Amino acid sequence: MKQILMSFSALAAGIAMASPYTGNDAASNAMGTTGVASASATSATNFNPAMLAENQDTNFELSLFTTKVYTDDSAGLVETLDDIQNVMSDADFDAFNTAIAGDGTEASMSTVISDVTDNTTAITTLVTRIQSDAQSGSVDPSDITALNNESASLTTNTTLLDSKVSVTDTEVTNLQNIVDSSATVDGLPFQVGVGENWLDAALPNNNLSMAVSVSTNLVIGAQVLLSDGDQTTLDALLQDLDGMTDEASVLSAEMVKLAAANEALTAHINEQPDENDYAGGAASQAYQDDLAEWADELATLSDNVETQAAEVETATTAVSSYNGTYFTNGEFDDSALENFDSEIEFIGAQTTELAVAFAKNVIIADTDVALGVTPKLQMFTVFEKRIELDLISDESDEISDDPVGYFQENSTTLLRGNLDLGAAKSWDYKGKLTTGLALKDVIPWDLETDQGSTLKIRPKLRAGLAHSTTFSTLAMDLDLTENQALKYGVPTRYLALGGELKAGKHAALRAGYRNNLAVDSSHVVSTGFGLTPFGVGLEFSTWVQPDGFSEATEFVKDFGFALQASASF
Repeated sequence: MKQILMSFSALAAGIAMASPYTGNDAASNAMGTTGVASASATSATNFNPAMLAENQDTNFELSLFTTKVYTDDSAGLVETLDDIQNVMSDADFDAFNTAIAGDGTEASMSTVISDVTDNTTAITTLVTRIQSDAQSGSVDPSDITALNNESASLTTNTTLLDSKVSVTDTEVTNLQNIVDSSATVDGLPFQVGVGENWLDAALPNNNLSMAVSVSTNLVIGAQVLLSDGDQTTLDALLQDLDGMTDEASVLSAEMVKLAAANEALTAHINEQPDENDYAGGAASQAYQDDLAEWADELATLSDNVETQAAEVETATTAVSSYNGTYFTNGEFDDSALENFDSEIEFIGAQTTELAVAFAKNVIIADTDVALGVTPKLQMFTVFEKRIELDLISDESDEISDDPVGYFQENSTTLLRGNLDLGAAKSWDYKGKLTTGLALKDVIPWDLETDQGSTLKIRPKLRAGLAHSTTFSTLAMDLDLTENQALKYGVPTRYLALGGELKAGKHAALRAGYRNNLAVDSSHVVSTGFGLTPFGVGLEFSTWVQPDGFSEATEFVKDFGFALQASASF
């Protein structure tokens, strides 16, 4: 996906279809995307043409170039992919299979449980002999030594088997996490956008203000589409894992019981009566009775170990011979994760726009109001392509060989005209108080792609309020309509706040806040500056969600920057 996005970006860098009500200029983006009542003359074409008539402080404004780059991962695709990568890095399928089947250096579960059985058989034999000898009043020390050795060996083998059970349980859990995480990718969209204004020129005038804007913008969206077959595979795999988890849990519980039984046996061996502690020594009746009682208890504990070892053997066999859709004799066939036929779907919309704005102050009901209109000619090119996951490498090669041909082959182009309208009204109040109302894309229409998708262009209505002085500006904008995304992504209805501190035409510091009211938790902070000595220079802005300062996966959810060269006289 990264390769394809990079190829598209290289092919059409600097081009965007603005579904949200935002512009490309640095100042408005630094101020939270406000502009309906606060836009400069060169930005009025993007926000509110009526602001041309409201900006009479300059005779001519020019923006030579504006570049804007942004990402939209509101649905959290990057975070989900990062989680999958982390889970994949934790998983070790070779260790899983080795724990069950063994390899050249490590014994299999079946071998270890066979050793456990040998230990318990030897323990039973020794305990039977010790019990018989105890009835005669004497126990061979070598049998006690051998019993201790077998008990220690059982502990070693039990610990080894327990480690294998632990690996099995851990890797089954990791595999479950991979499967669960893979399913959550389905339908999550991701967008990246690049925009350029090649030229913005404005001539504010008391009679008729005019402006011209030439821009080109691109939005690329992508999402994973999980096929029904792959979903069936994941469901079957989860069912297998649930079964394996159940068997591993039973084995783990039986191992705990075996360890406890062997620990009790070991402790009791070391509690053998010492003839030196009795007045009559080995001939003492008290010693004979205690020794016989100790031997009887030893036999009981030995029986417990043998019984529990049999339970462990049964549980181990259930794990090591487990069969399911993707398990054979307890081993996992990881090819199940390699043969997916799901797809990644890409859609890119390129808009190249020539707009000419006109604005004039008129008197309506004895009130001075600025009215503006922006006729514009738009060329839309929509790219749409579905690529199977296992063919991404081949598609990347095809893009590299002929990117222009690949793009044109899967694109639909349409030329349309449209219209923006705007109004603004100002009052003198400790500076200048301005209200604005703008309607973009007045003429609704639909674009049917060759691949069968429908892109809807609909009117977007926004209101704004701003207060400005020689040294400061405060602004607020609110979308009155909910604006739908380009097929992928989330709808937008922005509440935007912004502020600016100015040192005449020489410099400016800006900050802003934006919240998408159409979704939850979509808070964005922005900042920027302008260095324009005598009205000529560069302006920069950037924005990110507050959580993006600490987490890279949060950073890309809503991040961008804009750079602009401007001049005003």
